[in-house]
Amino acid sequence: MKTLIPTALILLGLAVLVGTGVFSVGRDPEFLRQDFAWLWSAGHMLADGANAYDYDAFRPVLMSVVGEHGGNAYAYPPHLGPIALHWGVLPYDVGAWVLTIENLAFTLLLAAGVFVIVRQAVGELWYAATAAGLMLACPYAAHVTAMGQTSLLVAAALLWGWYFTYRGRPIVGGVLLAIAAIKPMFLVLPVIWLLLDRQWRAFATFTITGLLLSTPTVIIAGGPIDFAYDWAACIANYKAFFAQAPGYRHGTGLGGVLHLLGVNSPDLTLLAVPAVVALWWSQQDDAGVSSIDVLALLGLAYFLLGSAHDYDMVVLAPVIPALAIHVRHRPAWLVAACLALVAMYFPQRALRGFESPLLLQWRMPVLLGLFIGLAWLALRQGRKAVAQRDRPSTTPATALNA
Repeated sequence: MKTLIPTALILLGLAVLVGTGVFSVGRDPEFLRQDFAWLWSAGHMLADGANAYDYDAFRPVLMSVVGEHGGNAYAYPPHLGPIALHWGVLPYDVGAWVLTIENLAFTLLLAAGVFVIVRQAVGELWYAATAAGLMLACPYAAHVTAMGQTSLLVAAALLWGWYFTYRGRPIVGGVLLAIAAIKPMFLVLPVIWLLLDRQWRAFATFTITGLLLSTPTVIIAGGPIDFAYDWAACIANYKAFFAQAPGYRHGTGLGGVLHLLGVNSPDLTLLAVPAVVALWWSQQDDAGVSSIDVLALLGLAYFLLGSAHDYDMVVLAPVIPALAIHVRHRPAWLVAACLALVAMYFPQRALRGFESPLLLQWRMPVLLGLFIGLAWLALRQGRKAVAQRDRPSTTPATALNA
């Protein structure tokens, strides 16, 4: 049984990933790899020495590959440019397949990261392999692969960058975290944590890598000032896109839920900053909160208070090893974690027939429960670690005199 469970999960995960992610089984083929068009167009323009942040120049290139679907601007940060270059120098269809293969590799890297973290914590091969299988079976990984998105690259770079940073290799970690920052909203809270935790080498490497990767794009755009102006205009264009509206069916965040309930709340993203500071402060007594717990909680905090899309939730991959480690010998918690995972993995299309926008946000209360549960488990484990550390050691002589 210990071999059967992880083997079945891994095979199921690979089947789902390849079937629905690569060959678009059950998906509308019209939208297969659609988001890749923005990446290819940007890389193609950079190869020609053109400014992808000039919307009037960018849109014809985009429409040449997606036709009428080519609406909003390219709003990625500039350090994606050199990465997108290796797609843009290829014919469009070839570049799309290259990204597809890369996304499969990024998913395997995520599963490997989950396996390594759990194996190091609990020591049992079958249990770590089961956790890795749950990562491979993640429907968000298949969805990102089908769309031709970059969220898998972000997730893999973030997980491994964090791992290396807190395993004494801050240079490697900083480089990977800089790559993950091609979707900067997912790095805001981790970078704040690095600063609070005085991870100066990782932060310096992160900053230098980002600046170096950004340089070609900024130069082509006419310098920092012209680039900043163009990028700000692209971001405004992107935010006006219908898919960014509060309460959108593929959107995330409690702000969208409140909007659907008729409550016009301010942007909740800023609330995540004091939450990070509070978490950092709570473990200043060397409470023993693990680095993977921290990364998982930072991700959950952003998806609750910030704004993203459901397929981006592959970035929450650290939640799998964090929970797996804590619930190992807690049957009730294990059942609750499995139910939460089923709820998170449940396909949204199965509920669209109810025509309830609020129902389509069912993952938000699940994420809130995961955040509260994981925070409680992590801090409780931390307090136990402190108590064990501070407990006087009992030598034979001490025991004899007791």
